[in-house]
Amino acid sequence: MSRVGTDVHHALHARAECEELNVALEQQETSFHDVARAWFGLHDAHPLPNDVRKEYLRLYRALFKQFSDARGSIESSYFPEHLPVAAALTDIEYAARLPAGARGDTLHKPAGKLRQRLWRRVTRQETPAERAWRLWHSRASAAAIHLEPVLGEPDDWTSKHLLSACLTLHYKALEFLSSKHRRVCLRRIFMIISWVLGTLDYREAERRRGGTNGKRPPDRVRLDDREATYLWREFGRAEQYYREHADRRAQLRYTGGMLIGVLLVAGLLPAILFVHGSPTRSRFLVTLIAGALGATMSVLMRLTRGTLVLEREAETRTMLVVGVARPFIGAVFGALVYVLIAGGLLTLSVTTPSGSDPLLSYAGLAFLAGFSERVAQTTVASGTRALMPDGDGDGAAVARRSRRQRRAAYERMAEAPDTAPPAAHPNGGRGQGEA
Repeated sequence: MSRVGTDVHHALHARAECEELNVALEQQETSFHDVARAWFGLHDAHPLPNDVRKEYLRLYRALFKQFSDARGSIESSYFPEHLPVAAALTDIEYAARLPAGARGDTLHKPAGKLRQRLWRRVTRQETPAERAWRLWHSRASAAAIHLEPVLGEPDDWTSKHLLSACLTLHYKALEFLSSKHRRVCLRRIFMIISWVLGTLDYREAERRRGGTNGKRPPDRVRLDDREATYLWREFGRAEQYYREHADRRAQLRYTGGMLIGVLLVAGLLPAILFVHGSPTRSRFLVTLIAGALGATMSVLMRLTRGTLVLEREAETRTMLVVGVARPFIGAVFGALVYVLIAGGLLTLSVTTPSGSDPLLSYAGLAFLAGFSERVAQTTVASGTRALMPDGDGDGAAVARRSRRQRRAAYERMAEAPDTAPPAAHPNGGRGQGEA
């Protein structure tokens, strides 16, 4: 095909694309892909008629405004002139409150309970009950960083890997960071994306001009090793920032659930007053509360030391449920210590003073059992050995004995001489392919 025929074909394709973009604009279904297509058509390197260029410019402005209104606003964007890859950072808090798949511009006219609730959510007008319901039934948020490559650009796989990692980290930051830390993390991520696109756009411009200052133009548009190393280092810092604050948020949610569990266990305090005349029942209830307090104190100490390790990307309700369960676990262990001692299954090697209050002794032991899981496990193992003196009930001892037996068997197999004849082939010594 001649050059004139190619230009005519390209102009027809551009006009058809403008018609598609007009349809998207009229139906108010603008995506960032449409905005990027209008921009790339406006800066197409192929010759286009002036009316087509003007139509692309009009469409770009209209689509950009419509997309911005649907996403709250556009905080920052980067549209290269030579590289067909565009990026935009929309309103971060708007994207975090908007569920994935919902369109912000369709919520301006509430027409139903669900739409009204979404509208109050994105405009920060939701009630405390609605906010608690949203946190419990969490849904994925809409994207805040929009990246639109065309025809597989960029061609550099290092750049593709870096851009993909940035988008993945941005999704995590939207879901698992608080408002202030989310904004900081996403702006750092978008800064890296802008640096990548800016560098590649400059290299593409050099390649089209045939080099600058007498230098040979690059064969491929790519990041050099020094630039890639620096950008990956910046990405590592942004990822470390995300991990630190996502861990802290998970810890706070876990602690909140734990405090709820403590309050539930503390509801047993009035029961102590009603059973005050029964020493056994009162001691049992006291050890329950002491074990819960010990578990709570253990978690708080690990939280202040920074040694509390949790799943940072767990859902809010998961953290709350696990946190609520922690004081109950401590309460059960605390009561178990009292039951084992009072029932005679466990004896203490430490003697208490003759004038001491047994209730305080039981409360102290229950607190230690809730505070330290090792103490609770040792107590359970001691009670098990009291029931089964031969040690068969000790799971750890059985596991150790099984490991020793397997190790001895392996050693005997290794020391035995290899005198057995080779096994015969099922086909009489011939392989599957032999005649």
